Amino acid sequence: RPRGTAATASRPDAPATRNLIRAAYALYRPTLVVMGTAGPVDDFARTLPARDGEATAYACSGTSCQQPTTDPNELRRQLER
Repeated sequence: RPRGTAATASRPDAPATRNLIRAAYALYRPTLVVMGTAGPVDDFARTLPARDGEATAYACSGTSCQQPTTDPNELRRQLER
């Protein structure tokens, strides 16, 4: 597994999902993998739900994730750690 993973749980075409993806890619992290939680993805990613029906991001290392967030700025902070 890569050192860091950002998984987004929501429809990939939703504006809120796009904002989370942009936040993840705003950082220079050459080993970061950004993925969705449906379709041909890692089995672990499929277990990560959207929170209250909103686009939700998970900053993970292996199968250990930080608190899920719907805020692009918070996702950026989590990925900087």
